[in-house]
Amino acid sequence: MPVSFQIKSSCNLVISRFSGHIHWQDCITAAKAFTADPTASPAQNHIYDMRGLTGFDRDYVTFLQMMVDLPDDLFRPPDTRLIVYIAPDRVAQELCNMILRSMSAVTGPVARIVETEAQAAEVLGLRQAQLADLLAGNV
Repeated sequence: MPVSFQIKSSCNLVISRFSGHIHWQDCITAAKAFTADPTASPAQNHIYDMRGLTGFDRDYVTFLQMMVDLPDDLFRPPDTRLIVYIAPDRVAQELCNMILRSMSAVTGPVARIVETEAQAAEVLGLRQAQLADLLAGNV
């Protein structure tokens, strides 16, 4: 699946991975699966690992409709979550910036775009080795 997630309840963290070419319906499907998961919580921090992303649909009207169709549970105020996007290349950074621009008028989580796993660990207050283990599925 081009968009997948793992909930790490012990760390209050959700790890979502994007791989290949992303279609907006992939995002909606993953978001709905996340909000339906009994271990999901609106207070969990998120890492969006974009290192496997190769491209995304450039249909901006459909993108904005997808943002409207996201489950309300993803943006419940008051929102104190951190969202970290690991975006090491131009394609991933372009998608992340598009997402952040679309959310600029929404009171919601603090979001940061970083290029490396080490930077993501720093933003989340985790040791780099701990985050590496989480991303590798060892924890």
